[in-house]
Order: sequence, then C-alpha cells, then structure tokens
Amino acid sequence: MRTAALALRSVPRAALSIPPVWRRRLLALLAGLVALSAVYWLWFRDSSFARVNTVYVTGVDGPQARAIRSALEQAGLDMTTLHVRTSDLRKAVAGYPVVRSISAQGNFPHKLAIDVTLNLPVAVIQSPSGRKPVAADGLLLSDVPIDSGLPVLSTRAALAGDRITQGRAFELVRVVGLAPQRLRSRLKTVLIRPGVWIVAQVRNGPELRFGNASRLPAKWMAAARVLAAAGARGATYIDLRLPERPAAGGLPTTSVLPLAPAGAAVAQAAPQTAAAPASGTIQNPQPQVETTPQPSTQP
Repeated sequence: MRTAALALRSVPRAALSIPPVWRRRLLALLAGLVALSAVYWLWFRDSSFARVNTVYVTGVDGPQARAIRSALEQAGLDMTTLHVRTSDLRKAVAGYPVVRSISAQGNFPHKLAIDVTLNLPVAVIQSPSGRKPVAADGLLLSDVPIDSGLPVLSTRAALAGDRITQGRAFELVRVVGLAPQRLRSRLKTVLIRPGVWIVAQVRNGPELRFGNASRLPAKWMAAARVLAAAGARGATYIDLRLPERPAAGGLPTTSVLPLAPAGAAVAQAAPQTAAAPASGTIQNPQPQVETTPQPSTQP
C-alpha cells in the first residue's frame, strides 16, 4: 500500500481529478501488481511448478567430460527454470580448471540448457618442473590427464605459476595454439633448436622450420599449402621463415613446387621439407625445392 501511495504522488495533479471510485480502483490495481510480484519472487519462481527435471549440457569434451557433465547436472537439478544460479554452476566445476566459462538458460517449465566453454589442452609442456598439459592461452592444466596424442613442447626454462605468459616456452605454446586443427593433431614435438630456432616435427612427415615466432598465422597457412602440394612428397623439412616463399628441402629434383590454392585440404601424411629462403626481393610466391638431397634433421 505504501508503494502504491508513492506511485500516486508522481502522477500529475490533472490525472488525480478523476472520480474517487476510479482512484480507488487504480490503487487496488497497483496493490494487486505488488502482491503478484511478491508472490512470484518469494514463492513461485522457486516452487515445484518450475523445478528443473531435465538438464542438457553442451560443449563438454575430453577426458574429464563425464565428471564435468555429472557435476553440472547435479547442480542444475537443485534449481528452477525461473531462477538459474550460474554462480552455483561455476562452483560445481571449480575443481576443473579446463572449464573456462559457463552459460545457462532455463526453459519453463522443467528444462535447463547449460553451455560450457572449455580451455582444452593443446600440448604437453616438458620442463625441469615436469610434464603438464597446457592450453592455447598458456594456462597450465595440472589436474587434466595427459593425452598421449598431444604434441610435446620441450623447454629448459622452469615454469613458475599456473600460466605461461612470456619467454621461449610461451613462443612454443603460441606455435601450437595458432596451428590449424588438422595440422595440430599431426604434430609430434615442438622445440627450439640452436641455429634454426622453432622447429615442429610432424608425425610421419617433415620438420616445419618456423624461425622466430613472428607471423605465425601466415607461416601455418604456407605450411598447409606446401603439404597439400603433390611435388613436396618425400621432402624432409619445410622452411617457413619467409611464408611468401616457403621451401621444401631434401628432394632430388630442381622443379618448382606450385602452391596449392588457399584453403586446400591438407594432404595425407607425406614426408616433406623446407630449405632456407633465398635472399633478395620476393617476386614469385611459390615453394622452392632444394637442388640436392638433404639428410633428415629430425630431433
């Protein structure tokens, strides 16, 4: 009643000139709305009429997927579709650092949809501190099981804290994190080799020599296009230091390799290699082939 009276004070005086009977009806209507609002917030939205009995969890993958899904389902069944407590869902999976974020939407009367964004490991970093899975943003996922299919990043630098943010170790993480998914799944190791700098070894394929960590998206695009070129089969390394002119080395041929069209599918595992790029002005953006066979320099 007090709320309705305050609302009437804000009404212009001209509007108050209506007959007393209409003023009483208006006051009763406002009081009814206040009462309904109180019933909704204090009872109905947490009542059994909106109790969650079905939970849909999407976006979960990896070795901890079952445990994460189970924790979210249990937390979700304690809510209603009209009162979704996202903070409680986050607490339910606080012990899984692989979970980056959670969003939830209730569907009245009884369904709850939860979408999970994961920070999945892209590699295993091997350092004096041991072996730990690492996400693309440098987050160390100590509690995540190590997948034998992940590439191994080797560094002699000790890791401090729970996230890699700089140094050579961070450069190795960036190389893997920016790799196209189809190529990332084929990587075996990534390391820094004196005189060559960043080197990535492809399973049953060539070395990818990146040089420094600059222009990584362009270098990965060049690697994918050279790997798709039929003329690169049999090479032992691909030099990507100049992504406009990648070179496949270790082939007994002097022919020039034409680049595959941008976006072409990566060829099936075929050994390939890259030679050091020629100096001078770049005029023909095509991968070059070394004139003499080169021994494999796989680590």
